Amino acid sequence: MFSLLKACQLLRLVFTRDERGAAQKQVDALVLGEAYGEALAKLLSDIDHAAGEAAENQ
Repeated sequence: MFSLLKACQLLRLVFTRDERGAAQKQVDALVLGEAYGEALAKLLSDIDHAAGEAAENQ
């Protein structure tokens, strides 16, 4: 779940402003090297890149 929240940049919706710094460090440590999280982050990055290119070509 943390991998998905991190990849979608949704941690700010789960943690308060005061909690975010510590939570980010803990989540990073938990998902570091996790194959699912890395694959999801790459997929979202590829989608974002393709959407940007499509918008430029219109």
